Amino acid sequence: MRILYNQLVIRRMDQILALSNTLRTSDISKVLVRFIKTFELDSCIVPASYADVVRENLAWILSRCTEIQTVSFIPHLNFPLLDVIPDHGETDQDCYNPSWLIHSSDPSRKPLLAEPLASRLRYLNLCLDVHNEAILHSAHRL
Repeated sequence: MRILYNQLVIRRMDQILALSNTLRTSDISKVLVRFIKTFELDSCIVPASYADVVRENLAWILSRCTEIQTVSFIPHLNFPLLDVIPDHGETDQDCYNPSWLIHSSDPSRKPLLAEPLASRLRYLNLCLDVHNEAILHSAHRL
């Protein structure tokens, strides 16, 4: 079981919801969370209508997985990198790459990696557009 949960790779948002549900309801969840050493969000786009529930579940997962040492974030190339979908039509897409791990435009919300994982991380792999100054500034602060 240790090998199965050592490295988690999330490619679809429903995997976030399924993992959260497993960790909330499983009798062995306290053991499982200790096995998770690597967490990777790979090309995982989120529809705007599910953004809040996905963000809440992702935050819950990261708060419980206290042994994570490596986080990788690889945005999908065909979707924008945002923390929220703009209301005023700046994008014509309903889905986006969530930048919640490293960036938040809302001052009341910290990036998900700001705590509690930041003190335990050994490796942070970010595949980001170097022209996005706000995202790069947020990544530097981590």
